[in-house]
Amino acid sequence: MKNIILLFATMASILLYNACSAKIAPSHNNLDLIGTWSITKIGTQVVPEKNEAIFMFDQNGVSATIGCNDHSSLYKVERNNIRFSELIWTEMFCQNLNDLEQAMQTHLLKTTQYKFENGSLLLKDTKGNTTFVLKKQAETTSADADLKGTWSITKIGSQVISDNKKAKFTLQDTQLGATIGCNTHSGTYKVEGQNISISRLRSTLMHCPDLSELESKMNVHLVKTTQFKLNKNTLFLMDSLGNNTLFLTRLVGEE
Repeated sequence: MKNIILLFATMASILLYNACSAKIAPSHNNLDLIGTWSITKIGTQVVPEKNEAIFMFDQNGVSATIGCNDHSSLYKVERNNIRFSELIWTEMFCQNLNDLEQAMQTHLLKTTQYKFENGSLLLKDTKGNTTFVLKKQAETTSADADLKGTWSITKIGSQVISDNKKAKFTLQDTQLGATIGCNTHSGTYKVEGQNISISRLRSTLMHCPDLSELESKMNVHLVKTTQFKLNKNTLFLMDSLGNNTLFLTRLVGEE
């Protein structure tokens, strides 16, 4: 009799455990997030498609823009919780985007969790209110011609360029040139699909005390660069692990 009671108790425990397990939402890791996402809503505010608003996750960091300033942060994922830290952003004046810029910063700081729903990535605060609605962008293969032109350097690695009026990156006929306002860096590049190889790097040797650390970082990240993603007027250069090395925005009218 005791054995029968023990058997029923064991079976009941197993059924209860399975029932509870079925209610637990599947957990994710940052591999599910990595890639480029279009921002369709910030809080309750719809973001117009013309803004080219994007959210890009790599292994450890995120870059986001609604067409003006660049916002970047580190992030950490544990199950369906996400925490952003060390949030920084450029400070260009964007008259028509000021409200959205402020909403971006506020909602990034509020975000603590996420979920996938109907093909969208929903970022949420502690109360479950949606802070961002994101749609995954399809991977596209870009031709060399799409990269040609002059780009503004808004970020090198995780470091935002505060005064990017002088920070420029030029790609033209297999030749590249870059400056952050002091030395000129140059080299050659080759594109195959989404891969880019940079070689024959060299630079002038002017002494720039205020920019020496950033100059060194530029060289290191150019050497690391092996791939890219292009989103209209935004170009992400990345290393072999998918971490951003340079974040560039196209300077329209400067070809």
